[in-house]
Amino acid sequence: MPPKAPATENAPAFAPPPHARRLPEMPVRPVDADRAKPQAALPGTAAPWWGSLNELRPAIPRLRLELDHADGSGPRKGSRHPRAARRVAKPAGAFPGRRFWSHAPSDLKWIAVVLPLLLLVVVYSFRAKAPNHPPEGREMAATATAPAPPGQQPGRLNALQRIILQRAAIRLYDDFRGGLGSWEGRDGWAKTWRYGDATFIEPGDLALLTPSLSMADYTLTFLGQIERRSLNWVFRAKDLDNYYSMRIVITRGGPLPEAAVVRSVVLNGKEQDVRTLPIPFPVRADTLYLVRMEVRGQDFTTYIQNQIVDHFTDSRLKQGGIGFYSPRGDRALLRWVEVSHQYDYLGRLCALLSPYGMQNFANN
Repeated sequence: MPPKAPATENAPAFAPPPHARRLPEMPVRPVDADRAKPQAALPGTAAPWWGSLNELRPAIPRLRLELDHADGSGPRKGSRHPRAARRVAKPAGAFPGRRFWSHAPSDLKWIAVVLPLLLLVVVYSFRAKAPNHPPEGREMAATATAPAPPGQQPGRLNALQRIILQRAAIRLYDDFRGGLGSWEGRDGWAKTWRYGDATFIEPGDLALLTPSLSMADYTLTFLGQIERRSLNWVFRAKDLDNYYSMRIVITRGGPLPEAAVVRSVVLNGKEQDVRTLPIPFPVRADTLYLVRMEVRGQDFTTYIQNQIVDHFTDSRLKQGGIGFYSPRGDRALLRWVEVSHQYDYLGRLCALLSPYGMQNFANN
């Protein structure tokens, strides 16, 4: 057995076992200088390993675990370290909603900041301005403050008002429970329309939805059923003699009927450009047809049961509303009709901001 090497005076009598994994090291702080002074080793005891400030000792990080609330709103009271609690102490003048604001989503913060500014701008834009009259022109002032004659607009819209009105949402909905006061047609047309079961209505002679006649672009959606042969509707109807026409026609009866879409245009009371397209899905005799039409400029797209069945382009009629009719011998039922335009969040907000009665100025 090899002889054991004698210990010198400067070398420590005991050394700790080597670490299996090296820890990060850092210089000893000055406050530990007294503790780091070497002391005389007693017989049978361990001497300190770090004898001076120039040596390195392992730096073991201290964990500070905190318990959070179950709803994720933050750490529980009393779980923070005392020093951390003093750093995040709530100031005396903090408002009550500070905690809600600090945990609110960023989108909600943007809305809370931008919406009051937008309302302020809109209110300021619609604020009535007093007329600035010259002192010597009393007759002109009297004429300016006099009421406008019939048919003449009392004022003009500024740029912001015009933008809001152009972007405002439009939604016309009719389930025929309140009568047919919003529809118009030739003399005696109302006598040909009859109510059926469960508030369904059976169209007769052509009738147009009056509020939609001044519209150009819109989305037409309705729910209908074919009782005998066809379901007919019109769009971009300038009047009762100029419109685009479309109908769903049962081409073969029986337990498994077949249907087709027939499209045409009526100019000066004469039907032109008739085209027939098959429906690419099976139908039944009691099928409820959900029809949606996208009318945008020169483009017209038709969806039936949320499936596209037709798309065409035409520029002969640039403005007009919607309507329904049933030829003699045919019978169909309507449940509800909806005409909408720009009906999204921004459009509905602009519709709320536009004052009632200012819509008549939009076309000026």
